[in-house]
Order: sequence, then C-alpha cells, then structure tokens
Amino acid sequence: MGEVQSSQVQSSYMAPDSDDLAGGASVRDAHLTPSHGNPSQGAPGPTLDDLFRRTALRNGLGLAVTSLGVRDSAGMISFAQAENIVSNVAMRLRDLGLPVGATVAVQLSNRMEAPLLLLGILRAGMVAALLPLLWRRNEMIEALGQCSARALIVDAAHVDDGGHFALEAAAEAFSIRHVCGLNAPEHGAALADGIMPLDELFTASGMPVEAPLHAAANPAPGHQAEIIPFESMA
Repeated sequence: MGEVQSSQVQSSYMAPDSDDLAGGASVRDAHLTPSHGNPSQGAPGPTLDDLFRRTALRNGLGLAVTSLGVRDSAGMISFAQAENIVSNVAMRLRDLGLPVGATVAVQLSNRMEAPLLLLGILRAGMVAALLPLLWRRNEMIEALGQCSARALIVDAAHVDDGGHFALEAAAEAFSIRHVCGLNAPEHGAALADGIMPLDELFTASGMPVEAPLHAAANPAPGHQAEIIPFESMA
C-alpha cells in the first residue's frame, strides 16, 4: 500500500515546519497550530462561503452548475437552487450532531453534486477531507485516522460493492459516527444498507430550508473552515 499523505488548504491555521513534522506531529497537530498572520494585513477577508452567497444573491436565476452528461433540466442548477442545496447540506450535517470544526471525509467523483456538497460542509463550519476516488478500505482507514474524521461520504457510482468497504473502514476508524452517500441510479448503482443517502438534498423535491444558515453556523473567529486534500505516495 502506498504511503498516505495529506496537505491542508487553510485560512487561519498553518502547519508546523518540517522539523515539527519530523518529530511526529500529526495532521491534527498541524490543524491546531495557530497562525496569527501579519497584523498589518488587517481583518481576515471573506470566506469561500461568503463569496458564494454574494454571487448567488446577484445571479439567482443564472446557471451555477451543469452536468454535460445530462441534456435536460435535471442536469442544470441555478444559483438560487445551489444556495438552497448548500444550506440543506449544512443543516443535515448539523442535525447529525456533528460539531463546528468536525472533519467530514468525502470520496466523490466529479459529479455536479460534489462542489455543492463541499460548500455545504464549509457552511456548516466543518473541515472537508478529500479522499482519492480509487482508495479502498486500507488506505481509507489510515486517512480517516490521520484526520480524525467524524463522518464519511461516498459515491455509489464509483464503488463496486455499494460502499461496503466504507462501512468496514468506518468500523476500524473509531472517530467515525456517520457514513453517508449519494446513489447513482443512472449507473444502476445503489448504496449498501447502513449508509445514509443524501440524494434528497440535491433534488427539487428535497425539503427547502426555512431560513438560510448564517454566521451562527460558521466557525468561531480564529477557526475558519479548512480543506484537507490527500494524496498517495508510492
């Protein structure tokens, strides 16, 4: 098995230097190492979620996401719809009892739901850990342990067993509390029993939010949301 490595895309935190990592610092240690930045730079700029909200407000009916493989309206999402979906995803994650700052591991293909799911994780004030699509049980166990993920989201379109390997990995990674996923009926794929489907959050029949999430659901000052990408080193 190749060596699992991760890096972080951070806004208000930075990883320790190479000497610290050589001394055994973990991904979570890096995540908790504060960076106060340059005081001359003033207050932090807008977050990715802030920028998306502003764009959605200005371009409500404009096309936000499209799938080139779907030729009808089912493959098109407007900014207004995308804004609603992002809030629905964020609220679902919070309803699962995941706290602000929790890490949500994601293994998804390049489907049109993927960017909206990522934005929903960030809006909930959580950390998105992006797992390579071809990873299976062994690699996933190691990665989930490194980032102390509290939830795992997988894609039925690119797994050959409905995601049973994800359930097995979650059983080995004691930090995982929820395994969720997206079905892919167009590929004849369905999620294994025990995986919570999230598909209704991305459809017109999904329950709309009564009010969008605002700052209360976002990370506290000094702990802004992060993205943790992983890569496999031979």
